[in-house]
Amino acid sequence: MAIGDSEVQCTIHDISSGGALLDIGRAFKTDDRIMLRVAGLGEVPGRVAWRDGNLVGVAFLVGASYITRMIVTR
Repeated sequence: MAIGDSEVQCTIHDISSGGALLDIGRAFKTDDRIMLRVAGLGEVPGRVAWRDGNLVGVAFLVGASYITRMIVTR
């Protein structure tokens, strides 16, 4: 995952066409813009919708059809 020029490792606990639940070793602020890089699928832009400790809820900034195309074309 990237925020600005920084790369951060994370664990994806859940992912859907609308967003993802991530476990991140550092705190992010609500509304931070991120780029989630999923091995074998590609990159998805998002924003931090909420956080609770190391858990972060990310809302994707692309439509569900974009995510579906990523998965189907791989």
